[in-house]
Amino acid sequence: MSPDLGGGPTADLFSVGPSSEFQRDLAALLNRHCQENGSNTPDFLLASYLTGCLALFNRTVKQRETWYGRDGKSFPPRGEVVDRPDG
Repeated sequence: MSPDLGGGPTADLFSVGPSSEFQRDLAALLNRHCQENGSNTPDFLLASYLTGCLALFNRTVKQRETWYGRDGKSFPPRGEVVDRPDG
């Protein structure tokens, strides 16, 4: 069964937005560095795949935190710099 590339239910599961600025910037970066050449896959499809991987990873981290009884509030707010004890 092939994935739905038309923005249907499959896209909603993994995507952060089919036309998000991040995804467009990522596609441009992949294209600029010719990273689509190795798989002969269009840069916008690679950007969509990688964005989906990131979204799934973020969801998995939240599930892990719930599993360990941490609700995620220990994460610093977006954009906040955290000093590391090792330097």
